[in-house]
Amino acid sequence: QAEAGRIRAGTLRVLAPALGAGTSLLVRDLTLNGGGAASGVGTLEIDTPGIARVEGALAMTNAAGANGISLTARERIEVATPTGSVRVRDAAGMPAGGLLLASNNIWIASQAIIDRLRLDPNYAARDAELLGNGGIEAPRGYAEGGATVLATGGTLFVQNSGPPFSPAFGGVTVGAGGLIVRPTGAAPARVTAFGRRLDADGSVTLAAPFFFEVDFQAGGAGYTFGSTFNTCIIVTRQCGAGGPAINPQGPDPVTGPTGGSAAIQLPGAAEEEDLVDTSFSNDPLIEEPVTSGGESSLWDCDDDNDGDCDDRHD
Repeated sequence: QAEAGRIRAGTLRVLAPALGAGTSLLVRDLTLNGGGAASGVGTLEIDTPGIARVEGALAMTNAAGANGISLTARERIEVATPTGSVRVRDAAGMPAGGLLLASNNIWIASQAIIDRLRLDPNYAARDAELLGNGGIEAPRGYAEGGATVLATGGTLFVQNSGPPFSPAFGGVTVGAGGLIVRPTGAAPARVTAFGRRLDADGSVTLAAPFFFEVDFQAGGAGYTFGSTFNTCIIVTRQCGAGGPAINPQGPDPVTGPTGGSAAIQLPGAAEEEDLVDTSFSNDPLIEEPVTSGGESSLWDCDDDNDGDCDDRHD
């Protein structure tokens, strides 16, 4: 860290070769001062054809618009939260400059989730675990940049870091420059991610409104149908309860359920009114055969002529 603080460069570039099947580059705590050759480092570029793992706080402070961090790892980027993070901030501590994360697989999540993803990126409880914050609330998440690009050739998984049971999702925090998600692979990208925008005045854009601000680019083979951001479906631009009815800057979203019958939420037993009237189920079953509506004798059930229909058991 002390040596890094003495570096003055327009661009500081770190190239790390792939090291077999293991991690090629390990990043722990490292803070660089932004500003360029006169006062610090203008841009930090880290590049490896293998796996880059961030398990410490990688940060650029005092960043201006032209400053930033670019982390490229062809095989995978792992940011193991809560100790690992990548942030570009200005002198006031707000998201600033630029942040680029580019890889075939970008995983910003707890170590427990990363361990499961290594074994099977499609494990059954993946999306449910990514929705939880793992018991640690960090609204600004673990990746920050004034203008942020997430370019994935395969998977993009960013765990929610916001308050539990709340649509105030966290994960990736951007500034006025916004967020670009860019698929680059030959197969559709699988995305489950969360984020927000934080402006210089402290105002925050969350949940579905932020989803509609994200630039989901149509590169590569696009996205799988199950890909979501802030629980909104990227392909159909559909959000759940609380989201806007339409996207004012694009086509209307699909309004029907997309998860089969499991996506249709019905009232429970405690509801005051049933959706279906089942009172008829208490009536006796009709057991008499009726062969023709024109046979009037079959319609006369009052054998003793006392004004009511008699039960017949034979």
